[in-house]
Amino acid sequence: MTPLLDALYVYGEEHRMDCLCATDTEELRQSEARGEALMEQLKALGGESARLAKQLRFERDTSEILHAQAAFLAGLSVGLELSSYCRLH
Repeated sequence: MTPLLDALYVYGEEHRMDCLCATDTEELRQSEARGEALMEQLKALGGESARLAKQLRFERDTSEILHAQAAFLAGLSVGLELSSYCRLH
């Protein structure tokens, strides 16, 4: 992303996410905790299971970051379109 989009993304993440996700915060926290517990169980198995758990975490984290950035850019795009539309009408 460009520096401007990076700045907007960080601002949105730091100042808007909590209020937009307020109703899902507890569910999200619980889901993350369950996922982390499962990942720790896989790592505790050692060997190939531990290696695959680390790789899975990396791939999941990468996917989540890319998805969040795409969702942000889609929302920004819609907002800009609506702003342009409102100025014309």
